[in-house]
Amino acid sequence: SLLSIGTDSQVHRDYTKFITALHLHRTGKGAWGCLKNHTVDRPIHSLREKISLETAYSQEIAAYILDGHLMDITDLLLPFTGEGADLTFEVHLDIGKKGLTKELIQEMTGRITSMGIEAKIKPDSYTAFSYANRFTK
Repeated sequence: SLLSIGTDSQVHRDYTKFITALHLHRTGKGAWGCLKNHTVDRPIHSLREKISLETAYSQEIAAYILDGHLMDITDLLLPFTGEGADLTFEVHLDIGKKGLTKELIQEMTGRITSMGIEAKIKPDSYTAFSYANRFTK
């Protein structure tokens, strides 16, 4: 199983909408997800600020899961490890090697890996650029 967190944002006229998605993909058994909405009461035009806030919102949820809940989830899966049950935990960032966000890769992935979590970027960060993105409009 893969538990991933990702945040995406959309700048609107008077505000910027952020959606943080928590996505649990169970190989061969489908997926489950939930969303948290954040709104900043101004349009954020700085790409660095926007990506930094996206990363911070994902870090907030990741820290909540790490502070007690990841062990609970792991304990639930432990009896099924013989049947192939496992859990991978990742944070998906809406940045990639193509485009303007490439200069932010080291800084943002470093913030995630410093928490002991694997950071994924495009094209492997689908929770941010696909799932969360659908709800930012």
